[in-house]
Amino acid sequence: MMSPEETFRYFDKHRKNYLTKHELRCALIYLIGIKLDYDVLQELWEGKDAFYKEKKMASPGVNLPYFQKIIQKNDIHPPEEKLIELEYSSLDIQGKGNIDYFQFSNLLKSVNINYLNEKTKRDIFDKLDFDGDGYISLKDYRYFMM
Repeated sequence: MMSPEETFRYFDKHRKNYLTKHELRCALIYLIGIKLDYDVLQELWEGKDAFYKEKKMASPGVNLPYFQKIIQKNDIHPPEEKLIELEYSSLDIQGKGNIDYFQFSNLLKSVNINYLNEKTKRDIFDKLDFDGDGYISLKDYRYFMM
């Protein structure tokens, strides 16, 4: 993964020393892996004016110092709901939208959790399967995570 400065330079296609709103959105998608909500992006975009005024700078877009400030202050982070969906999709290896007990058991093995006996694994699975349908769905996983 590129550093914030390398990311800025990469998305500043025309070497104008600032990012347009679209380039900012693309750079942030690259760095955090998901598209930010419009309101969050708009807030970051509008925040540049106060930053430039304080630093006695001017720029029609987001310059490197402001971009670095966004990254350093962790003003960007994906919404929790998106993170939960990403985590779940990484666990749902078959992409079926649900995880059965066999998949769950294989997931535990894949992360070297081999020391649990079948009863313990079944108990954990049953606790994660909130609606009791025999599968861990995104809804079950979301309920567990929140």
